[in-house]
Amino acid sequence: KKKSFVRQLINLISRNLKLIINDLQKFLILLAQAPVLAVLLSAVASSELYSSYEDTKLILFSMACSALWLGLFNSVQEISKEKVILRKEYISDLKLSAYLLSKFIVQSILAIVQSFVLIYVFQKLSGASQYSILIDPFWDMVIICFISILSAAAQGLFISSFIKNTSVLSILPLILVPQLLLSGIFFKLDGILKFVSNFILCRWTVEGLGTSANLNALTHLVQTINPFIQMEPESYFLFTTGHMHQIVGVILLTIIVMLIGCYVALKRNMNKNM
Repeated sequence: KKKSFVRQLINLISRNLKLIINDLQKFLILLAQAPVLAVLLSAVASSELYSSYEDTKLILFSMACSALWLGLFNSVQEISKEKVILRKEYISDLKLSAYLLSKFIVQSILAIVQSFVLIYVFQKLSGASQYSILIDPFWDMVIICFISILSAAAQGLFISSFIKNTSVLSILPLILVPQLLLSGIFFKLDGILKFVSNFILCRWTVEGLGTSANLNALTHLVQTINPFIQMEPESYFLFTTGHMHQIVGVILLTIIVMLIGCYVALKRNMNKNM
């Protein structure tokens, strides 16, 4: 029986939520990941957090990696595991736009909960920065982590749209390792690698977190030895509203591009097998 886009969307969202809740093991893992990561980050955070440049940058980089992992883990199997039933429902007038949007909405709900819990637990245990740009130190970090988890989830959906379920997990290292190495945070990149870093989500997440925490205003290790040394501010962490808006815009653009790519890949795959 044919149904409207809205009716299909509502049914699909309801089905996705029921599938997550009914899979008790996965549901508990999804709930536990954010607080566990927050506790681990707090455990390794030094007493110089938000005052030492190096210590703060390291923790913010680790937080960015955590956000990336959460988003990918949430979504990377979501489409690939349903391809058989998806193909049958597509023949029966399932709208791929409704299907993909339902996945994205459910991922958004997960991202909201996980980003809130991650930052809340972390700041309860380790404290918060005195700086902020958008709202306050708590909500700035929640917003950056939320859109970063969501962007990683969109990348996971894109990958899931054309990779078989049996091999999707094996490709995760090929996604995560370049994110770590090409973020430009700990390794100086030149030439083509510097250009590639513009497309690395981890880089923009650290930029957002570091900009909100005003990393350029923190004390470098060499300045504890010689306070008269002046450090050049990094362009990555310019403490301006315009720079933060640029970071948010790039991450949101990444989400849109990944969703469009996912839709195109699904459409081609479904039509190919009809």
